[in-house]
Amino acid sequence: MSIHPDYYTRLDPEPWDVMLELNLNPIEGFALKYLARAGRKPEVSFQEDVLKAITCFERLMDDSKTQGWTLGKMRIPEEERIATILTRWQLGAGLDTAIYHLLLREYENAKDCALAALREDE
Repeated sequence: MSIHPDYYTRLDPEPWDVMLELNLNPIEGFALKYLARAGRKPEVSFQEDVLKAITCFERLMDDSKTQGWTLGKMRIPEEERIATILTRWQLGAGLDTAIYHLLLREYENAKDCALAALREDE
């Protein structure tokens, strides 16, 4: 078992580094991780990872479930920084757009884009 599996290390920057740079809370970090590795982790389907990310978006939209998390400390990145990350990652339009909205804290839009990526994959 690798603590730095290739489905993360092939990304530059790695999702872990983006989480730290932008001060994502754990739920946002999980969503980012699931979308970034979707279809690349052995024995986990694209659909399963995207559905996990959608669950995260639903929790983020439900304030009662995120009570106690410090949501206000996330740094909203410049759009140029988001574009740099997504250009390097090359995940595909649906996942890129979902991550774009996640990093702007537009969780409902992120969820809609993730759902669209699922439909495209069918």
